[in-house]
Amino acid sequence: LGRWEAQAHDGRMSPMHWRGLFRSFLQAAPGPGAERLRRLLSQSADALPESWSRPPPWWEAIGRHRSLLGTSPCRVYMLEMINEGTEMLDDLRANTDVPPGSWFWTELVRGMKAGLEDLTDTAFRSKIPYLLRLPGRIPGALNDILAAVLARYAQCENHSRHPELLQFALESWRSPQLRTNNLWELAGTAAKQMVCGWLAQEDLEDFYQVCRGHAQIDQRRLKFWLRFTGQMDYTQILLGGEIRYSRNTDVRDFIAKKKDRIGNLTSGPASNNAILMQIGGWVFVEFSETGNACYGYPVSGANINLGRREYSIYDLKQKVTASSWLTHMDGHLSWEEKFLAELRAKGVFPDSQASRPANRQQPTATRSGAPAQPVAPPLLSPTPTGSVTRVAPQFRSDTSTPQAAAASPDEILRNAHEEFLMRSLSEMNVEIVGHRGKGGALWVYPKVRGLLHKELMALGLRYRAIKDGYYLP
Repeated sequence: LGRWEAQAHDGRMSPMHWRGLFRSFLQAAPGPGAERLRRLLSQSADALPESWSRPPPWWEAIGRHRSLLGTSPCRVYMLEMINEGTEMLDDLRANTDVPPGSWFWTELVRGMKAGLEDLTDTAFRSKIPYLLRLPGRIPGALNDILAAVLARYAQCENHSRHPELLQFALESWRSPQLRTNNLWELAGTAAKQMVCGWLAQEDLEDFYQVCRGHAQIDQRRLKFWLRFTGQMDYTQILLGGEIRYSRNTDVRDFIAKKKDRIGNLTSGPASNNAILMQIGGWVFVEFSETGNACYGYPVSGANINLGRREYSIYDLKQKVTASSWLTHMDGHLSWEEKFLAELRAKGVFPDSQASRPANRQQPTATRSGAPAQPVAPPLLSPTPTGSVTRVAPQFRSDTSTPQAAAASPDEILRNAHEEFLMRSLSEMNVEIVGHRGKGGALWVYPKVRGLLHKELMALGLRYRAIKDGYYLP
């Protein structure tokens, strides 16, 4: 450096040498040496051209981008990006010699990511189309920019499905539901779960839409499961032969769109189809045709090996090994209420009741997006009336108590199940007797003998013939 500094001072540095040092500076690691080189180039840029008989063609472009040699080399380009411009950036790439691996691109992306944090949700959402065009202009920045946009979008209060962002992400990184796909870890847990939820919502809507013209479809099933899409880690549509080999243009487009996220359902009626839905540690199987129950299996039980391209209907309808076998039959309770009771017992709550990942309006949530445990109200408090205890129905309060917030996962699940149970019983023609205060059970007696047996059993109560009643231990 000392020799180059002397040449520059004496006006003896050739254009070729200056340009070589400029390239070295753009690739230099931060430190005293890089700062010394920056000063050399900046100071000599004013005097050296006078000693050259004819400045080279590239020198004019260097003049337009002298800010690269300043103490804030990315500022000009960042200001342009704030206004969604690319003129300076395009000129820089076309007419200067900034190497693809230069620190400049890294610093530019880092500054852009920091700027996203300062934008309001509305301003950020308006810039998404522009941001998705930047990877084509900033070498090697695709993963960093996409990760930043996804992470910031997951923090928005309204993080509903964004078709353009979803399409760009799938084309760049493929599906986050693929077990071997590690690229999505760059965006963080909250963003990955958000996109998994988008795909689940899309799969459910597409599944019932494409099946509508081929079989009798229960739209209530679609509406029910759409309440859980924000927690679905994996979904897969399985098509029977009737749709799989259909020549209908819309069906062929649907199959082409889904690509490797679709599978075959075999061994059953060609008119039947299925969808697999993983929510936490559970996999649920719904079928398109009415008359088919919903089956639930633990993921760890390996009853269903997710990710296969083909499933026999007999693999999915294992009543003996299923942890849940739920029929879509209404009684005193609708089948949706029965399903909710079963899911709550497994620790699965609708999205509206489950805590969402971190967002900008909830600073106490973790930025990693790890979902908090659902908070249930305190245990039901029986009030004594004579020799027994009558339990009045109690409902969820909008405000959680400190005791509830500190409850263990087992207590949370038990409390949530009891809350739903009491809400359901309050609508039935039953007498409720509680001995909880004495360490006993909660007893329920139908006021009309012989009725409500199936409904009460579906709520998790047990029948004891000697007392002709139902109890919750």
